[in-house]
Amino acid sequence: MSGAAIANLNIDFATKGGIHHAVRNVTLSAGPGRILGLVGESGSGKSTVALALMGLLAANARVTAGALQLGADRFDLAQPQATAALRGRRMAMIFQDPFTSLNPVFSIFAHLNEVLTRRSPDLAGGARRQAAVDALAAVGIDRPEIRLTQYPHELSGGMRQRVAIAMALLARPDLLIADEPTTALDATVEAQVMKEICGLRDRIGCSILLITHSLGLVAEHCDDIAVMYAGELVEQGSVKAVAKNPGHPYTRALLACEVTIDAPRGADARQSRFRMIPGDLPDPFNLPSGCIYRTRCDIAIDDCARIVPPPVEVGGDAAHRARCIRVGAR
Repeated sequence: MSGAAIANLNIDFATKGGIHHAVRNVTLSAGPGRILGLVGESGSGKSTVALALMGLLAANARVTAGALQLGADRFDLAQPQATAALRGRRMAMIFQDPFTSLNPVFSIFAHLNEVLTRRSPDLAGGARRQAAVDALAAVGIDRPEIRLTQYPHELSGGMRQRVAIAMALLARPDLLIADEPTTALDATVEAQVMKEICGLRDRIGCSILLITHSLGLVAEHCDDIAVMYAGELVEQGSVKAVAKNPGHPYTRALLACEVTIDAPRGADARQSRFRMIPGDLPDPFNLPSGCIYRTRCDIAIDDCARIVPPPVEVGGDAAHRARCIRVGAR
């Protein structure tokens, strides 16, 4: 496998208030066998990017520009159904809600069999069922033969998410997109599900795009990180480099909002409040001039209203870039 890359992705939504330019000029890449964490506040455009790649955008949305590179093949995402034939073959997605992502009227075998029908249409019936059993066993589901006969409502949330991972395993995709795959799960099951996602990466060598709010999850499981704000990419690099030396003030603010379990607590409870980023995301129909983040930035200067910041190298690392004219300022 040769990895996945997204180039200059732009997505618009037609609304009653006019055209909303939801995603603007997003360029990302995930190498083979690597996990890219895509982070940012709700409304930053993370899930919209994922749905555009899968060709599952809402009816009022369209990709106005952008391309997906999978190995040697390039797909124009602005073309209708550009990636439809890739779903269940070279691309797979694990959705946020493990209950609604599975069809309640179909058995677990029916879900797995649909993937096998697309990916391995020549596989005989007995071999197909055995492949489904092996996939469930591979992601840690006990009594897989019995589970095949059950329906989604008969499984726990963690087991349903493992079924989704088993479907991805059978698809053997070049690119796996995991959109907040552990949000509906408790901490123990979250760890188990992430272990299976990483195991899937190790078994088939696919690239993984992990969309999450949790920087802790990214720090633990991802190789690289990309930070989105209000529809734009503001920083990207290796997890190690960005965590050690964040170049964009928004990234620094996100990191400051993380609370570790061993964080010191003040004697006065008011001194132990969670950190917050002041302000709100900008009005999508009235975006600020210059830097998209400047209205919430604590180091903004007059030039930030005038200059649209290009990606700037951070700390001499060519792979670590941030879109800020004040890289290095604190």
